[in-house]
Amino acid sequence: ALRGVFRKNLLNWAKEISLEVKEESINPFDLQKADEIWLTNTIIGVQWVEKYRKNTYKGDKAKELVALLQRKLNVLGSL
Repeated sequence: ALRGVFRKNLLNWAKEISLEVKEESINPFDLQKADEIWLTNTIIGVQWVEKYRKNTYKGDKAKELVALLQRKLNVLGSL
């Protein structure tokens, strides 16, 4: 994983919505057991993965994180 500014902030902000944050190597079986899957980068922000193999994910925490990210960026934009 890259150690970028966006990544660092996103991991810290995730804790504000009681999202457990941990970094570790995973495999496809871990993804199938996940409550949610989402991808992040500076360009797209947070992209929720709706379906992986036979599993479908709601994306509730991803949506919360997107809303939090938008609030944070709005505050930064108003400075």
